[in-house]
Amino acid sequence: QLIGVDTGSKYFKVALVKPGSPFQIVTNVHSKRKTETILAMEDGERRFGGDAVNVANRRPQQAIQYIPRLLGRSTKHPAIKSLASQYFPFSVESDESRGTANLTIIGGGDQAQRNVELSPEESMAMILTHAKSCADAFSGGKVTDAVLTVPSYFTVAERDAMKDSAQIAGLKVLSLIEENTAAALQYGITRIFPNETHTVLIYNMGASATQVSLFDFTTYTVTKGSKNQTFGQFEHVGKAWDEHLGGLQFDLKLVEFMADAFDDMKIRKGKKPVRENQRSMAKLRKMAEKVKKVLSANKQYPITIESLCDDMDFRGTSVTRDQFEEMAKDLFARAMAPVERALEMANKTIDEE
Repeated sequence: QLIGVDTGSKYFKVALVKPGSPFQIVTNVHSKRKTETILAMEDGERRFGGDAVNVANRRPQQAIQYIPRLLGRSTKHPAIKSLASQYFPFSVESDESRGTANLTIIGGGDQAQRNVELSPEESMAMILTHAKSCADAFSGGKVTDAVLTVPSYFTVAERDAMKDSAQIAGLKVLSLIEENTAAALQYGITRIFPNETHTVLIYNMGASATQVSLFDFTTYTVTKGSKNQTFGQFEHVGKAWDEHLGGLQFDLKLVEFMADAFDDMKIRKGKKPVRENQRSMAKLRKMAEKVKKVLSANKQYPITIESLCDDMDFRGTSVTRDQFEEMAKDLFARAMAPVERALEMANKTIDEE
């Protein structure tokens, strides 16, 4: 048996595959089908999933988030340079010998809260180890083989870093597959399109990036004895992405709005800006995600956060869907650009059937 791990930047999912049986989605210790891609260290012990989220909210400097974005990249990479503006407080330093980033979890160890230094590969390996343990518990056996998904924009160095992480975790990587290709494979498993070319566009906006792919689904026939058998196949004909357009960027628009609104309150006069408090910014990131989801179904949402900073509550401010759309209009303007580039690569138009 083997596992397929969708290594998303915010959540990861695990599927268990046994020979002759349909695949099963693995649930974690909280009976959830997806697990947060967060590694936290508290008193020298690792925390994963929901437990890591709790640590990240209480002591954000002791948690590493969006780990796949850090793999195989130097500190000069835009994805790593943007961490400070996204209010992630864990320390990132350059490893001169490897040319990549090194991570420091501040005060996450034992022995008087010493710091814990990790490479991104080690951090991702711990996440994969947790994924493997969930699969082992779910199956009642021991999993050693895996297929991992990676984003379309991953370079060879970043793919190699993912494979190194899996090796550290004790997993044999049978294949790396792009996220959208994995989705196309799942789409085509039970579908046959005889005598036609069926084109599918997959639009995948995740937590940190947007990926667009076009696939042509066709069939071919094989004669076995006196019978003909028809099989489906697909070809990846176009793809494009925006590596810095995802749910996190929309959340940050709300974070900035709430931080400004809180600092503008009369009771905040003479106080340090809320942006200088790591725990407060973690609370704002959590609230921003909630507000974004609520506004997808409601036109307005009143914001209330108890003891946000300096024992002061954040009340009396609300945000409307129109306000949010105005804040994020530059992000919405970029949403269709990957579609246009993917169509151009495939030499197709959106009107084609």
